[in-house]
Amino acid sequence: MRLKAQCRKTMAWLVLLFLLGGRFGHAESVTVAVSANFLIAFYDLKDSFELNGSHEVVLVTGSTGQLYAQIINGAPFDVLLSADQKTATLLVESGFADPVSQFTYARGQLVLWGNNLNIRASAMLKELKEGNFRYLAIANPRIAPYGFAARQTLTALGIWPQLQERIVLAENTNQAFVWAQTGNADLGLVALSQALGYKTHRNFIVIPPALYDPILQDAILLIRGAKNPAAISFYNYLRSRDASNIIKQHGYLED
Repeated sequence: MRLKAQCRKTMAWLVLLFLLGGRFGHAESVTVAVSANFLIAFYDLKDSFELNGSHEVVLVTGSTGQLYAQIINGAPFDVLLSADQKTATLLVESGFADPVSQFTYARGQLVLWGNNLNIRASAMLKELKEGNFRYLAIANPRIAPYGFAARQTLTALGIWPQLQERIVLAENTNQAFVWAQTGNADLGLVALSQALGYKTHRNFIVIPPALYDPILQDAILLIRGAKNPAAISFYNYLRSRDASNIIKQHGYLED
């Protein structure tokens, strides 16, 4: 009898440990595709979300055009943070995303960033117009919304045609910033969030918004994510006041 009682007690403990392991040992995850311009801000969002919840965030990043191509070819993403509205709308209309999930999570700002500390930020736009530099880095306008905004800016300034041989096209705005930061280019037209995130120096000027179309950045819950509790939880967090405050701290505006 004593042996049977001990066996029952042992079995009860094993069942309890199994249940606890199932409850606390496995966290559901959400895979979020993030446009390159938003990467620095996203790390703070990720940390806050994981700290206050039980889900894990898996990050995939690239230009909006690259992420779009991956999604329509079956990439297992749950949420997309696009750098524009057009891509998100296209995915909704094509049946790749929950049609009621699309919303603008941020409005981006374009800056001219330079690695030459001898040039004051206030004079950088003049240097750009007069061509007093070797190379200018921008994201590829065909696949990156910030690159498209950069081309609009240079066109509005009347200098796009003559700069063709001095513009270096990056795959995304992160790569453009790295090229400017490392000296492979003297200047870069990049996202304000990247300039703010570089602590070594902040030699940049915000481009007047009248020179380019508003950079409205939309988020969507993809069809795969609509069935994933972790994805739904992250999507709801993204719409929270806490998330909005973090986003604004990184130089983005509310729509």
